Amino acid sequence: MKLSPILLLLFFIFSSLGTFALADLPSWSHDAGPCLESDLGLELVDLTATIPNMPEVSTAWAFKQKTDLKDNSLIEVEILIKKLLQG
Repeated sequence: MKLSPILLLLFFIFSSLGTFALADLPSWSHDAGPCLESDLGLELVDLTATIPNMPEVSTAWAFKQKTDLKDNSLIEVEILIKKLLQG
């Protein structure tokens, strides 16, 4: 299959433009988060507040799996896991 010269020219132009078209991004950015004055913003805050802290849950769960089942600290870990999952 032979490509047309126009197609090759367009490919060359667009591929070379891609190397020179760099965005001027700021070194930092600020996200103010949801607007707490709107119903949608409050709903978003409430929704994200119900998401459990999964790294902490994972650590507590791994600790639970590694400890002896007769250990008293296991009860505290189970209570912590339930609290984290409930929000």
